[in-house]
Amino acid sequence: MRKNWFEMKAEPQQTAAIAIYDDIGAYGVTAKDFIAALGSISAPAIRLSINSPGGAVFDALAIFNALRQHPAEIMVDVIGVAASAASLIAMAGDRINMADNAFMMVHNPMSAAAGNAEDLRDLADTLDKIGASLVAIYSNRTGQTPEKIKELLAAETWLNAEEAIALGFADEIGAALPVTARFDLERMPDTVRNTWAKLTPPAAALPTLPALPISPPKANFKAVENYLISLAARKGIKLQPGIPLLSDYHAEIVAVCEAGGLPELADVAIQSAVPLAALRHVVLNFRAAQDQATEINHHIPTAADGTLASKVWSHRRGQA
Repeated sequence: MRKNWFEMKAEPQQTAAIAIYDDIGAYGVTAKDFIAALGSISAPAIRLSINSPGGAVFDALAIFNALRQHPAEIMVDVIGVAASAASLIAMAGDRINMADNAFMMVHNPMSAAAGNAEDLRDLADTLDKIGASLVAIYSNRTGQTPEKIKELLAAETWLNAEEAIALGFADEIGAALPVTARFDLERMPDTVRNTWAKLTPPAAALPTLPALPISPPKANFKAVENYLISLAARKGIKLQPGIPLLSDYHAEIVAVCEAGGLPELADVAIQSAVPLAALRHVVLNFRAAQDQATEINHHIPTAADGTLASKVWSHRRGQA
């Protein structure tokens, strides 16, 4: 199933483009998927566009390290906001460009835990270690002293493009860009949202597109053709490759089903000539019902004899 939280376009002869437009971590850009995709890029330069509110610190650290270890030159463009963990990823850039109306935010790592006092002290020690790692990364990239970086993190500092350049968090300012996002802008401070409102063209000036329940990926014609050849073979029908087998409608049907994690639905949908809009609606409702049916266990674990497990239950999730 295709993820929509980042996109990579490899152009080996020149520059590969990467765009991150979502949270960092389990509910957005995971390090596992990002690094797997990054490994396919052999271009001598990578242009990384960022518009993200941040998220999980360990995913961000892994993505940062993977980018720094990649042999390509990394050029970062902050086109909206690089906040929290996303600002950490931005530090992987050999050159960092910020749009005139973009922002960057840094702060100390945060987490949540349940347990006794000793568990919480242990978590505090872990957060201190994570914080020291962040301080080192920001300090090395910006040239600021560790003491100055600690002050900025403790204050949860929001930087516009000029402030980021003055402190070494960015290298140059680009033209202001219309600001759009896939995350909730209500989480941003009033000063940030007000600045974006002034610099973003009014809605009437932007092209309007029909609202769709699902935005399917652009179909890969060859992949879809191969899929239908194998599907036909299972039904005893032999199709020759290289022959135009698909209309755009058929390709989009298969793409929507693949995006919804229901590839087996494509055959039925094509035979039934289901309208694309209706198929998107069905797939969306199925995915929503599946998410709601997911069982989450909130019970404290117990030992075999029914007593509480010897190690105090604690849930920790590193955030930056």
